[in-house]
Amino acid sequence: MYFYFLNNRRLHILNSSLYNIENKNWFTFAQNTNMKNILLLLIPMFLLTNYSEGQAVYQGKVLAEVYYGGPNFWKSVLEAIYEDDAYYGSLGTFNATGLGPMGIRGEYLVADQIGIGVDVLYSRAGIEVDYQSEVWDNASGTWQTVTYTGKASTTKISFMPSFNFHFGNSENFDGYMSIAAGYKTRNTTSESNDPNEPDASIRGAAIPVDFRMAVGGRYFFTENIGINGSIGVSGPLVSGGLTVRL
Repeated sequence: MYFYFLNNRRLHILNSSLYNIENKNWFTFAQNTNMKNILLLLIPMFLLTNYSEGQAVYQGKVLAEVYYGGPNFWKSVLEAIYEDDAYYGSLGTFNATGLGPMGIRGEYLVADQIGIGVDVLYSRAGIEVDYQSEVWDNASGTWQTVTYTGKASTTKISFMPSFNFHFGNSENFDGYMSIAAGYKTRNTTSESNDPNEPDASIRGAAIPVDFRMAVGGRYFFTENIGINGSIGVSGPLVSGGLTVRL
């Protein structure tokens, strides 16, 4: 789906791919090999877990976390979009950047193995393209080669309530599985110093719903401070960060 009404080539290319990818059905996405592998790993964990009073988290505890993950999927998408385009791929040089995925999480344990919380996720990807175009110069009466710079970026913010299941019988290690779903917004912008390429922006996600499923663990090396790590789908594939236990 191309947004021709914006009359902006760079944003046509970018938002078309964003729309097509985000419009995939979640049930089809859940059949992805990564999801199946995670579920296969979780089943034996649950079957072999023995709960005891010595577990690292229990009813009434509060967990606060910050994390940073990767890879930045949309950075790779932007590079592929422009490199494969017949116009920019042949005339342009690219510099792609990315920030995140990163976020903050909070959780309250309503039971020894059950917690409810919220996950706020942020990620950004951008690309800068230098490309050349032939422009007629009235003063000299000749065609001149002019180099222009175009920029495109996409920023995503998600706010997802989460349900968490904890397992393990260590006073220092807490294993968990998390399922989260909630609201997502995405802002996509494009700008250039090329007079034939007007600036444009699109606000709002094609599908304003986000979902995440992950399995991870925390290791507490003091009474209140620990580190965390997880693998998951929809969001950072791998992430790590700092945990505070209250």
